Amino acid sequence: MHALILALLLLQQTSDAARQAQTGTASGIVRVATGEPAAGVRVAAVALSSLETTTVEGALVSLAQTDSTGRYRLDNILPGRYYIQAGLIDAPTYYPGVTVTTGATSILIAAGASVDGLNFTMARGSSGVRVSGRVPTSSTRPVLIMLTGGSGASRLTTGQVRPDGTFEFLKVTPGSYTLQPSPANGLPPLTIVVGDKDVEVGMPAGPGVRVSGVVGLGPRSPRPSGQKVLLTGTTAWAQIETPLAPDGNFSMPSVPPGVYTLKTVPGSVSPLATVVVADREIAGITVGAYAELTGKTVLQDGGKFPALSTALTIEAKPAKGQPLAAVIRGDGTFRFPLPEGQYRIGLGRLPNGATVKSLTYGSIDLLKDPLVLDGSGDLGELRVGLDMGK
Repeated sequence: MHALILALLLLQQTSDAARQAQTGTASGIVRVATGEPAAGVRVAAVALSSLETTTVEGALVSLAQTDSTGRYRLDNILPGRYYIQAGLIDAPTYYPGVTVTTGATSILIAAGASVDGLNFTMARGSSGVRVSGRVPTSSTRPVLIMLTGGSGASRLTTGQVRPDGTFEFLKVTPGSYTLQPSPANGLPPLTIVVGDKDVEVGMPAGPGVRVSGVVGLGPRSPRPSGQKVLLTGTTAWAQIETPLAPDGNFSMPSVPPGVYTLKTVPGSVSPLATVVVADREIAGITVGAYAELTGKTVLQDGGKFPALSTALTIEAKPAKGQPLAAVIRGDGTFRFPLPEGQYRIGLGRLPNGATVKSLTYGSIDLLKDPLVLDGSGDLGELRVGLDMGK
């Protein structure tokens, strides 16, 4: 029995030696783009069509993983020509350091031969990049962030949102992705394109400067309960918010450098101001509050407001910027939300024969004077008198 076992072991060793004599090896060192060893990276030989072997072209053979020094060794490679690739399977780097096979150098593996010194540096995207960010921090922030896209539309990765609002995904391959918060809590999906550099979205982490100011031009400026001030950067995810004090003051202690738009919530749809943050504190920002005026359109002869084929609008033209408009309802009433400021008030296109006979705000004749909303008094009602003609 012992003799039989010894014979089998000798036969196995002889077979292994014969197989090794018929194959070759390839080895080298892989580094990342910054020059450090690429530890724990997958390396493989990619077969080319060859008369020496029946290996299918494009097949990955003799997979290995780099050690802590970036060194790899690929064993038992059948004779033939191969590309050596390293990194993620969806975005590899080929020896001598290119991302497409047209620039790669093929290696001839001979039976029993060892090819060493196949050292190369991976392209940044081949090891994957880091996608990270910070969602707006509030009591309603998302719990999860879902990353979908890349080489397959069905690919889905989920990441946890930390208590400070930050999240990250590691080793993301190049491609187009969608970041989807869950629950959304008002944040829209965000499309990103991953290349060879780390991607950071949302509000940048790190130190910032204090930004403060006041919403409202006067002591009676309207300030709804629970109103907030919102700074929004280059994307909808780059937001900082803070509650508005009853007197209209607000303060954000740490705003990273960047260009932001300022809005109030609830408040106007359009931004109230643009804030450019650098390395110095910004104080004394003053923006108008959000005044929602009511109004009534009546006929001068006291008749019933007629049905019109086209919508009738009332318009407010500021000294700078785009005009604002509100639609007059079928009963002649309207609500006109306006940021505080100075406006020229008029009506949009009138029906044939119709004329504006009066346009007032309290005792102010708006056909002659501008509408001034400065928080110095309580809000009034706009009154429009029309003559529809014959």
